[in-house]
Amino acid sequence: MEDGEGITPSSGDTGITDAEPTVGKPWFAEYADNLCSYYMSIGVPYDVYWDGDFTELRYYREAEEYRQERDNYAAWLQGIYVYEAVGCLAPILHAFAKRGTKPGKYPEKPYSVTERQRKAEEEAEKAKKQAEVQNQAFSWLSAMRQKFSGKENKNNG
Repeated sequence: MEDGEGITPSSGDTGITDAEPTVGKPWFAEYADNLCSYYMSIGVPYDVYWDGDFTELRYYREAEEYRQERDNYAAWLQGIYVYEAVGCLAPILHAFAKRGTKPGKYPEKPYSVTERQRKAEEEAEKAKKQAEVQNQAFSWLSAMRQKFSGKENKNNG
């Protein structure tokens, strides 16, 4: 059975086209159609985009911006590590390096990236300095005790 154009239902024409006609569509409908693929790419389900509360889309967009910032920061941090590693190797990589030249020292621990890590490192550094000062004070005090205890024994004897 053919329709007026020679196409039969069994020839594979389902009546669905890839591009919907935009003639007669309001501008905001075209705009919404164009944004749908973007929002789906950042994780908004199709049903939520079309049938959900449109104010939720703002949170998806903000979450995507945070993800991009985090990814950008991670890439930057990785660049710092690569730069640091190449810098440590630089003394031995050039053609005129003397025999026995050794690479620079690579950092022993990763850079702190969160405020909590920075505070913990600062507190550990403060505790280390305080322990050093305390040890110096104790050693000075014990040296003074030995010095004066020796003089008293000589005076008494």
